Amino acid sequence: MSNWQVKSDSNFKATNKLNNELFFCSSVHCSYYSCIQMIYHFLNVYLQKSEQQINNDTYNSTSSIGLHNWLIKTVFDEFNDRSEANDFNTKINELKTLRKKSDYQNRIIQQNEAEKARDTAYETLNIIKRNFNL
Repeated sequence: MSNWQVKSDSNFKATNKLNNELFFCSSVHCSYYSCIQMIYHFLNVYLQKSEQQINNDTYNSTSSIGLHNWLIKTVFDEFNDRSEANDFNTKINELKTLRKKSDYQNRIIQQNEAEKARDTAYETLNIIKRNFNL
């Protein structure tokens, strides 16, 4: 198990604990980042890129689209099943929108939003794992 996968699993597990303690904004943050860290795991294990290669690729490719968009696009492009790719894209972008709302907007995340983020993260993680045997 890579460190990225350990971090992804840890962040996902934290979502339930944070929800139980009513830390809904933090829970949404952890839900989203569990997926981003799984994408790094995908790059490392499935595409067999070293951390240096990932850093170089992101540095050279993200100036116009941003790091997270580049990460999402990189995974999206690797799917063989377009339906699964579209499902992944929809779910990760829903999470991204909620995470931006949670982290950058002057509003409080409600329990139902945090639970939706957790469920969407769970589905997103499973799409990645299922399609790339991770």
